[in-house]
Amino acid sequence: MDYTLIGLIALTAVIVLCVIVKAINAYRRRKFIEKDIAWQIHRAREMGVPMKGIRFDENYSLIDPRTGKPVVYGSKL
Repeated sequence: MDYTLIGLIALTAVIVLCVIVKAINAYRRRKFIEKDIAWQIHRAREMGVPMKGIRFDENYSLIDPRTGKPVVYGSKL
């Protein structure tokens, strides 16, 4: 077999593997963000933050519609 063909196959395999790993990481990140947003909304409801007009900033932090600042989640201790 020609070494060029073996090299091309190996390069293709590495590229496909990289694409698969990137897709898996993107999926995991998206799922993490979805769960984090759900937790933030649940916790904000418990704290009495009004849900009308809520939004998230570029860091996915829930913005309190009353103050325009990120919600600070304190412990229940």
